[in-house]
Amino acid sequence: MNDLVSVILPTYNRAHVLGRAIASVLAQTHESLELIVVDDGSTDDTAAVLDAITHDRLRVIRLDANRGASCARNRGIAMAQGALIAFIDSDDVWTPDKLARQTAALTSRSDVGLCVCSMEVDRDGARHRVQYQDEELDSNTAVTRIISGVGMGTPCWLARRDTLQAVGGFDGSLPRMQDYECALRIAQAWRIILMSDVMVLAEVGADSISASAERYVRAIGIIVDRHRPLFERRPGGYSEMIFRAGKYLALEGRYREAIPWFVRAFRIRPTNARALIGAVLCATGLFPLFRRMKYAR
Repeated sequence: MNDLVSVILPTYNRAHVLGRAIASVLAQTHESLELIVVDDGSTDDTAAVLDAITHDRLRVIRLDANRGASCARNRGIAMAQGALIAFIDSDDVWTPDKLARQTAALTSRSDVGLCVCSMEVDRDGARHRVQYQDEELDSNTAVTRIISGVGMGTPCWLARRDTLQAVGGFDGSLPRMQDYECALRIAQAWRIILMSDVMVLAEVGADSISASAERYVRAIGIIVDRHRPLFERRPGGYSEMIFRAGKYLALEGRYREAIPWFVRAFRIRPTNARALIGAVLCATGLFPLFRRMKYAR
């Protein structure tokens, strides 16, 4: 199998951190790679940063308008020459052995479509880990884990190009959770390998798309409607996802909007006590007093 890895880096107005992400890719011990930076219509100094980097493994695609990270990733996939595809965001950093270790794991199994490593996230100065056990998931188990909320952010991925093409890439119409929805489609047909070692250091700022509750709630509605049979067969994960929509709305002070989501989560799974508590707290105006409770984290 061709072990060339095409690394796709979508970027939009991140000139101040872009060089660090690029350096972490070019420093990989797996040298059979190409780095495709897709400049998604940046208006800052991104062009100057890219022009200053001369490397034979770097390719730059410039889009004439901002179309979103999913469209940029899909453009990169279409231009990729490697049989394997990895993704990194402009404010992320990889450990030097990420691609080498994931390539070894993925190329050893033809029935595995995606390999996902663990990551550490810095959210406005607070650090936490998204960490897995070393595990190989069959299709049914992978779908269940994803619906239950196991995060699988794209900077942690190494996927087969054929797999991404078979599922149609990322859905640019989703306002958020494009990686989640794409992983859900992959999991229905391929096995997924999880790796316990943290090989991605990610940052999430206040201006990140992942910080928007509005986008999250809209995305949940679309994803559940699209994959409803998968969710209905897994009421625990289904209820948890609906609960999280209510939680994020409540944390933004949108209590009346949150109540129907909490009630819906409780109806899907009546043992979800947090959903009932959330609905009561929002209805009584007491939610602000309990923001630090475990259920509201």
